[in-house]
Amino acid sequence: MTSPASPAPVLLFGIGGATSSGKSTLAAHLSSLLNHAYEQQILVDGTLGRDGGEARVQVVGQDDFALPEEQLRYDERIDGKDWDDPDQCIDYARFATALEQIKSGGTPPVSPKEVSTLPEVTTSMSSSSSQTVQRILELLQRLSNPKIFLVDGFLLYYDSRVTSTLDVRLFLRASEEDVRSRREGRVYHTAEGTTWSDPPNYFDLILWPSYVKAHQNLFEQRDVERGALVKASPDASENQSGGPVSGLRLLETRHQSLEDVVQNACQLILEELQEIAAKQSCSR
Repeated sequence: MTSPASPAPVLLFGIGGATSSGKSTLAAHLSSLLNHAYEQQILVDGTLGRDGGEARVQVVGQDDFALPEEQLRYDERIDGKDWDDPDQCIDYARFATALEQIKSGGTPPVSPKEVSTLPEVTTSMSSSSSQTVQRILELLQRLSNPKIFLVDGFLLYYDSRVTSTLDVRLFLRASEEDVRSRREGRVYHTAEGTTWSDPPNYFDLILWPSYVKAHQNLFEQRDVERGALVKASPDASENQSGGPVSGLRLLETRHQSLEDVVQNACQLILEELQEIAAKQSCSR
């Protein structure tokens, strides 16, 4: 009697940053590029690809773990609910438990985002990005072909329980001006199935101050737009309420094309996987 095959290992790639900074678009492109590369590789040697029809690279969104609207704080300045206060808008305990469950090979408590719900992308890329993706696949082979979950969220690095589950930690930095222009006119779907859009003055009174509150301690001089990342102390525990995060990699989006952002993200992922592979080799 043969023993059942052990589940594939899992790696979680965090893609954080302000709302409207391009996180979901980047996640969609990375998912598309990596899954396409996997599919091409399986045609060549049959070693990579999909397991049981399931995409090897999937996207999980933090928005699925937002607190119900009735539990959000009412702010009289906008005569409405505050959806962005980092201390009371996400169910971090449930989110962290879900990520731990995914990482252990269990069924995700929430369904990964369907491709149809992600921004439309193509699988075309520059020769440089193509080479980087191929090197990523080669490293993943060395790491026993793990499943990849791209974790997309605007508060990924605020709560230590969530941060500690992430194997790769990317942070997209966008300017206040860019975030404001992208946010205007957006309509969001709540967990209850309703829609919501920003009331007047929401950006200035709630959204941007909340972003600064959640992320200012990640940067020198608390400058979320231009400050360098604060290096986390190696002997310190994971961040508490938005403190410095070990292994955080910064992706600038200001004056960058989408292709540049995707290419830079691929390069950072490659570097992080090289570190993971090196650590695994040393531990054997």
